[in-house]
Amino acid sequence: MAALVALPAAAPAPTRAPVPPAPDPAALAVLDPAADAVPGARRLAPCPAALPPAPSGLGFGDLPPGPDPAAAWTGGRGEGQTVAVIDTGVAAHPRLGDRVVDGGDFVAGDAGTDDCDGHGTAVAGVLAAGPAPGDLLVGVAPGVRVLAVRQTSAFYGADGRSGLGDVTTLARAVRHAAGTPGVGVLSLALAACRTPGQVADPADAPALGALRAAVRDAVDRGVVVVAAAGNTGPGCPPNTGTGVASIPVPAWFGDDVLAVGAVDDAGAPDPSSLAGPWVDIAAPGRAPSSLAARGGGLTTALAAPDGATAPLVGTSFAAARVAEGADLLRARDPATPARE
Repeated sequence: MAALVALPAAAPAPTRAPVPPAPDPAALAVLDPAADAVPGARRLAPCPAALPPAPSGLGFGDLPPGPDPAAAWTGGRGEGQTVAVIDTGVAAHPRLGDRVVDGGDFVAGDAGTDDCDGHGTAVAGVLAAGPAPGDLLVGVAPGVRVLAVRQTSAFYGADGRSGLGDVTTLARAVRHAAGTPGVGVLSLALAACRTPGQVADPADAPALGALRAAVRDAVDRGVVVVAAAGNTGPGCPPNTGTGVASIPVPAWFGDDVLAVGAVDDAGAPDPSSLAGPWVDIAAPGRAPSSLAARGGGLTTALAAPDGATAPLVGTSFAAARVAEGADLLRARDPATPARE
């Protein structure tokens, strides 16, 4: 998400990724556990209308051959499981029925079911949308419950900042969600892109240590933590064979996190997916459509506060697919340890 991206430094990239910080329970303990507003938070732009899907002209008989999604549902569709979507919020969409639970708002102090950006609702659609006549959208686990937690938003600002949500609020949100009874999987379809110099900066250590502690505590509780590997862009240059320029937090956190990259429709690595030794698995990164945060329908793109639009493509949607795969596995074998 844009609010979590940091600008790259000019220093040359190291050839190896730095070692993640140790968990710092003391730094986590001093953070407020309650879901409340960032001081001075205010909305900077009106919430945009949904961008409706363009007609495809495809029917069920026109689809190319491929795996049957129902093959993943032999052990159920995620009934009895709860996934926490820590994102821009998740709207109470009709296709999610009564399966959305307000998990708190770390941006404006309102509700986790308030999603101005639309990103969290689109992620939740890939995760858990129920089927409906007339379109081909269905979530990977359409029976799962969704704990909606708003942790970031580009539509809010405070103290001259545009876009709220940082590593500290993410640590608070992870601790809050992981401690909610029934949550078995955390979906972190976001990445704070850092340079090697930034993660080595002592001033950054308390926030990173607190987030690592929150993630470690979640896994120790038996919660599977799934995080997007991050997308390359102006604030997140790609990692190449010459060195590591960008480090995604929290995907960087090793065995505590299942880090997810994206592949394109042909199964090749998507060029926008940030590469790195921390990536554990990949999944399709394109969502042809998903749930719109407003209007109760579907959308094929998201709008930014300045009116720019972007398709539903990236490691966020790859991570959503993997998170719900984890929920289906958790439903089939609840005793499996989170790290396994």
